Amino acid sequence: MSVHIFTQEDIDEFRRPATRVARWLLNKLVIFDGVVLRIVETEAYGYLNDRASHAYVGKKRFNATMFAPKGYLYVYKIYGIHHCMNIVCGSGEEPAAVLLRAAEVKSGVAAIEERRGKRDLGSIASGPANLCASLGIDKDFDGLNLLGVSPVKIGFDGVLPPENCLEGKRIGLGKRAGEAALYDWRYAVPDSSALSRKFPVSLRGNATADSGITAESG
Repeated sequence: MSVHIFTQEDIDEFRRPATRVARWLLNKLVIFDGVVLRIVETEAYGYLNDRASHAYVGKKRFNATMFAPKGYLYVYKIYGIHHCMNIVCGSGEEPAAVLLRAAEVKSGVAAIEERRGKRDLGSIASGPANLCASLGIDKDFDGLNLLGVSPVKIGFDGVLPPENCLEGKRIGLGKRAGEAALYDWRYAVPDSSALSRKFPVSLRGNATADSGITAESG
């Protein structure tokens, strides 16, 4: 089946609350340099109601891309060595983003192994740092317009988001996140073996509907 590459004509898909975009992105493809990964796990990050979001503190040098137009790639470094890739989205002018947390390898095994050596393909792109490493994405890619002239693309090959995706708490949030640590803004494909962490209590929700408080609520 042919792959539809999302362009500026599809920007309305990204002009929605991050909680909706995060579910919509499940089973979409992220494509770069001979590697195609199927997104199986995401997390939504909002603004004024989300203390876990980089945007919560307002626009700074380190998070400037999160305030960029919808469809831009926001890449940041964690622990000084690993990278995480996010897609800027959100309704209106408020900043929001979706973290790509885990993916399955669809093609490009040789390219991945050249970058990372031989590993278990079931988990090679499991976790945001592993996902970035498998694609070869680092901070230099921050600020790319994924819907424009960019070597990194988001695609759709006909596989829809799951009708009932897994929903749960986002991973790795500390006390400073406050009540935002309780939001069920982590989403995943139920039958995937590439998830970064199991869902201890699986909350199932429709992959296209809103769920209570959204990532743009003030």
